[in-house]
Formats: sequence, C-alpha cells, structure tokens
Amino acid sequence: MITVRKIYDSLTELAPLNLALDDDNVGLLIGRDGTEVSGIYIALDITAEVVTAAKKSGANLLISHHPFVRTNIRPAVLNGTSHMQPQQELMLNIIENKMSLISMHTNLDAVTGGVNDVLASLLGITGAVSFEPEGIGRVGFLRQTLELSDFASRSKTLLGSGVVKYHDAGRAVKHVAVGGGSCGDYLEYAKNVGFDTFVTSDVKHHQFILAKQLGVNLLDCGHYATENPAMAVVYEYLANNFPEVNIVLYDNEEPFKCL
Repeated sequence: MITVRKIYDSLTELAPLNLALDDDNVGLLIGRDGTEVSGIYIALDITAEVVTAAKKSGANLLISHHPFVRTNIRPAVLNGTSHMQPQQELMLNIIENKMSLISMHTNLDAVTGGVNDVLASLLGITGAVSFEPEGIGRVGFLRQTLELSDFASRSKTLLGSGVVKYHDAGRAVKHVAVGGGSCGDYLEYAKNVGFDTFVTSDVKHHQFILAKQLGVNLLDCGHYATENPAMAVVYEYLANNFPEVNIVLYDNEEPFKCL
C-alpha cells in the first residue's frame, strides 16, 4: 500500500526539508500520513481549480511548490463562514474532500537539480553553482556571449514568459545568475560574485535602481515562468518511484494576462 508517508519520505529525499528557509512552511501541511494514496496531483499552486480537477481524477494527494498554508493566517479557524480568508476556504475544501497536501518550496529551490538548476539549464547556463549563503541562487556562464536584447528575447521564449521587464546596463551577457521566484534581494551579491546579468522575478522598483547603480543587467521573467518548469522534475521523480500510482502534472496558468 502506498501511503502519504511513503510519498512524503520520498519527496524529502528529493528535496530535504533542512534546505528550506527557516520561515518557510513546507512538508505535510494537511492530512494524515497513514492515508492510502489513490492518486497524486502536482501543481505549482493549489487553487480551487486544482482541487476540483484532482477530485474528478480520483486523486487524494496534492503536491505543490508554493505552500498556501501560512503560519500567519488570522483568525485561526475553519468554520465555513463568510469571514474566512480565501486560503482558509481552500484549506477547508481540501479537508472536506479528504485530501492531503504536501508542499516542497524553498527546499526544492535550493536542492541540486531543483528549481534553480532547471532554470539555469533552460537558459543555457553551464557550470552553475550556488552563489549566496542560503544555497538557492545559481550562477554560471553562457556558451557564447549575447547582447542583452537577444538574451532577453530568448529567455522570454524559452520560459514562456508573458512579459520580460529588464534593466540594460550596457553590458554583454556572459556571466549569468538566476533566482527562480522572488529573489531580487540576491542582486546585491553581484558585488562579490561579479555576474553581469541576473534573472529572477517580482523585481521591485528599488531593485531596478540598484541594478543601475551596480551596473548589472537585471531581468524580471515572471514568477510562474521561472519556477513552473521544475514541477516536471517532481512529476518524473514520483512517476519513476511509484509507477503504480496515477500521477497528474497540472499546468497552472499565470493569474494575469499581458497586453
């Protein structure tokens, strides 16, 4: 019998929990570990649509990258009233449908072969290594030097980004760092590492200004686009280890449109 615990133990071998940031809420967030798994649904984000699709397929284990269960939800009640936050409503929906939820977040970002190694590989970065203390970001070199406009256009295509915002420091692209998701704060390591270009997402106004001050190219390729490709790694890993379980990789859509 394949239980939630067996899947959980396997996932923590893939992405050990000790790699997660201290304030990150990862692991088995909802459910009992002894429950038999009837099917698995994997998604970057857990939404009402994901829960509905999982239910229709007969799956009772959800696996996400982003943990929607936060430790700061207030009030800490699940009473089904109109006063509940959307996250609480979704949590109650999962419980009522007798589903379990496992989230692998910053531990999957940091682990070898995880989010940021996948991102670096997609962008053609070779010899990628970690460049900051938390072990999340990666830095390496392109096989050939590119103009920023060419690199930005190629990145948009390779990642399927709806839009790419960037600061052009007037430097050719060769020594490239990446941080999938919201990693704009890692830009400061350019002073020590010496990369000419940084690819991340959710870049704030002051971070674009900092990029100008540092003389570094900065690309915001979108949160979804920089992280979602790694969900295929989780799918392939579980499919190889648990071939007897029906596993579905759900293709979340970005929660916005671009003109």
